Formats: sequence, C-alpha cells, structure tokens
Amino acid sequence: MTHPPKRVYAITLRKAHSFMKAEGFDAEALLANTELSEDDLVEPYNLISEEQARMYYLNLVRLADRAGVGLEIGWLTALSDMGPHGMAMMTAPTVGESLEKTWALRDNYNILVDWEYTLSDNLIIHTVRCGEPDMQLRIFLIERGLATLQAHAEELIGSAAKPVR
Repeated sequence: MTHPPKRVYAITLRKAHSFMKAEGFDAEALLANTELSEDDLVEPYNLISEEQARMYYLNLVRLADRAGVGLEIGWLTALSDMGPHGMAMMTAPTVGESLEKTWALRDNYNILVDWEYTLSDNLIIHTVRCGEPDMQLRIFLIERGLATLQAHAEELIGSAAKPVR
C-alpha cells in the first residue's frame, strides 16, 4: 500500500487541536484514524499528509457538532501560530510583501482549500474554494480559512481592515 505524500505542516493542526482540547474534547478522539499522535504535532514543521489532516478535521467537526467552530478557530489563529514563517510575514515592510511570503508556502498551510488573492489599490481580494465532498467539513474549512485571513489582515493592518463582503 502506498502512502500519500506528506507535504502539510503539522503546525496547521495545532491551533485547532489546542482549541478543541480546551473545549474538553479528548485528543485520542481527535486523532482517531489519522495515524498521528500528539507527539507528531509538537514539531511544527513535521510533515503530514493531506489525508491525515482531512481525517483530523472530519473528527473535529463531528465531535464539535456545532455551526461556526471553523470561524471560532480561524479567528483565534494569529500569525505567530505559523511559527517563524508567520513572524517573517509580520516583519515584512508591506502587506503585499507579507502576502508574497505566504504565497510560496501556501500549499503547506492552506490545506484542503484553494486560496488566491489579488491586490487592487487599497483592497485585497481573497478567493477561497474547497472541493471537499463532505458538506460539514467543507463549511468548516472555508469558515476557518476566511476567519484566519481576516484575523491575519487585522493583525497586519489594524482594526481598520474590515471585509467589504
């Protein structure tokens, strides 16, 4: 049996994992059927497969069993949660340069969603798509992605960074 390639940083699961544990959910239940242990989440740049991440998030949405949990987790995700890469984004001289820094590594962080952006005058246009067949998981992934983008925008630009739509 061949295993899928490992290209996703384990750090992408850490905020969700700590959030769910703080909510009282069992780590073993969150990691069920992933072939991961909590030790695998300690090293931020440990590589896991998209399927391991997908199974983790399926476990999360089924255990949480509530609308908006993706928004909650995304909103709490700071640039520093991305490790040294996030810190590099915070120190970029412009928002455009910060976005360029993340663009090169987007597939290691923006798992299970397709994300694109364009800059236009004083507007950043984010496009987030997700082909996930499980509706509950797709909603979670898109909500988490959008909330994370907004949290990061406000962290980089300040509270004036409000979504237009």
